[in-house]
Amino acid sequence: MIHFEVKSKKLNLGKRKGQTVFYAKRKHYDRVSLKEVENEIVYSTSLTHADVRAAISALSRFVLRALEEGRAVDLGELGSLRVTVPVRMVDKEEDVTLHSLRHPVVRFAPKADMRRSAQRVSIGVHNPKAKDAKPKTPQPGKPGADSGQPGGGGVGI
Repeated sequence: MIHFEVKSKKLNLGKRKGQTVFYAKRKHYDRVSLKEVENEIVYSTSLTHADVRAAISALSRFVLRALEEGRAVDLGELGSLRVTVPVRMVDKEEDVTLHSLRHPVVRFAPKADMRRSAQRVSIGVHNPKAKDAKPKTPQPGKPGADSGQPGGGGVGI
């Protein structure tokens, strides 16, 4: 379950300058540790902890090297990693140089199963002042579809 809480902010720019606005902010990020990943692989395969650790380390080195070479890396059912270089738009053709390129960034493109997993996550907003504060569960594949807010803003906890 991903939990959100209500936060407020006073706007400093634009036509709403000085107005206080409210938004949902994620409370915390739960993480699965590398040790947990390692343990799960050990318990679901015939590999040892040392085997798994060595495989993860080798995968990491290989992915880093491939990305440094500008290659995309397909990680099977998880998705793929690639380096992208955002560009600046310039007025003249002769201005397209290294200076018109931004810093390279790594992008992850998830496969369908991973995207579906993201759509099935339970979400909730703790807001006792909400008009409809009763708990709601998002429909599968449509987080917050019944809340009237993007991202499931009406799900109660």
